[in-house]
Amino acid sequence: LVGTSEFRLPVAIVHAGNAHQYALAILCDDGSSLGDTYEDHIHVPNVLQHRGWKHLRVHAREWHRQRDRVIERIREALAA
Repeated sequence: LVGTSEFRLPVAIVHAGNAHQYALAILCDDGSSLGDTYEDHIHVPNVLQHRGWKHLRVHAREWHRQRDRVIERIREALAA
């Protein structure tokens, strides 16, 4: 987990040119969360965007079935 407060990200990729900066937050969705839908899908992405973070949501089913496609999406998000 990445973060120093109650707000933590499951995965973040470190920036290739600056080890003290993150290049991409990956929001994981395993389908078992009992969390607030608004919080998970609206508020968190908006907070990340407002703070200048790139972010990408990855669903567990997609990772399991189409891992190569997810990796490609991560590469595309990093390149954007």
